Amino acid sequence: MKKNRQSGMALVMALIFMVICALIASSFFLFARNARQWSQRDMNREQAFSLAESAIELSAQNLVTNSAIPSLGALVNVSGVSLGAGTYSYSIRSLTNVYQYALDGTGTVNGVKRAVHIARAEKPSFAAFAMWMNVNGVIYFFGGETFYGPVFSNDYLYFQPTGSSGATFRDTVASVKSAAGSGSDMTGTTFSKGLQFNASSQSMASVQFTNLLITAQANGLVITGATTITLSGSNAIIRNLKKGWTNFSYGITNESIIYVTDASSTGAVQIAGRLDGRLTVIADGSFQITNNITYASDPRTNAASNDALGLVAGADITVMTNAPNGETIFAAMMATGLKSSTGSFGAQNYDKRAASGNLTVWGSIVQNVRGAVNTGGGGTTRTGFAKNYGFDTRFSLTAPPYFPRLDSKIRYSGWTDEGVQ
Repeated sequence: MKKNRQSGMALVMALIFMVICALIASSFFLFARNARQWSQRDMNREQAFSLAESAIELSAQNLVTNSAIPSLGALVNVSGVSLGAGTYSYSIRSLTNVYQYALDGTGTVNGVKRAVHIARAEKPSFAAFAMWMNVNGVIYFFGGETFYGPVFSNDYLYFQPTGSSGATFRDTVASVKSAAGSGSDMTGTTFSKGLQFNASSQSMASVQFTNLLITAQANGLVITGATTITLSGSNAIIRNLKKGWTNFSYGITNESIIYVTDASSTGAVQIAGRLDGRLTVIADGSFQITNNITYASDPRTNAASNDALGLVAGADITVMTNAPNGETIFAAMMATGLKSSTGSFGAQNYDKRAASGNLTVWGSIVQNVRGAVNTGGGGTTRTGFAKNYGFDTRFSLTAPPYFPRLDSKIRYSGWTDEGVQ
């Protein structure tokens, strides 16, 4: 009897053991299955995220190539494109500035959706350079000259000290060439953020005067022929014989644009005055600066100033002989030469004009061929203006309205992983 009871207990224990083993096996099976599901879901999440980032890169590439750019305030959508194990979609939304966009990219793999958002994508502005030259020529940077923003040239750069002191560059300096120009002496020259040779070339070919004209027709003012613009606070006082205007007042808003067509060398745009607001003036031909150009609120002393002027010329920008000694110009200036053979910023009769004090530029100078404003050397200005160029650091982020941009780059800010959707 006792033996039977022992056998029964053994059988019960065996059954219990078998049940426990079955439960353990079942648990291992469920764990393995869940682990596979978790692993697959993690893989789906990562693949979906990669697709979302790829969508952002593709949308940015379309901005670079100008193949999918929405008009102001509009939206471009690309949806459900198959790639690898999933699909991607993206959208490009134009912001309040025609050159700034918000980007959204999504990726979906096996029902798992990830999203990435870029609050602001933009092409860097030419106004973000203190000085940009396609052709520098044999014009030197001398000791005593200081440049506070980026300097770039597709040509050789030339340096010459004054005594033991060279020029000072507070931001990056870059040249496409492999060395400084022949005869340069960089003794005492300061490059606070480095000097780069063999830089990638840049071009003003992206400046589309036709598009700027269309923008002015839609959002600003278009004039034809010789024109005089006197900036008077929040108004531009315009003289244009073809319009019959001798004292026409044009109101300047926060994003104003004036385009002057057919402004040839004999019918250039003369400009001077004091600006209160944000304005860009485009000329098919040249600008002639006849007096000081300043802002109502000086950004050198008031960081909150929002006054900004852009001058974009198809030919040249010239400080005329009737401009005063100690001329001051607050502006981002661009002499493209795209509608002429030159495209320079310089001073008229610089080699004949008596020494005329400082030419103060607070802004940016972009030119196809670097122009001259004086003769001299060794710290002495024999004729023309001594250079006193300062960079308006506001233009690093916020250029004057509609000011041209480089096509070859996109700058991002405000990247956000929106997580699983």
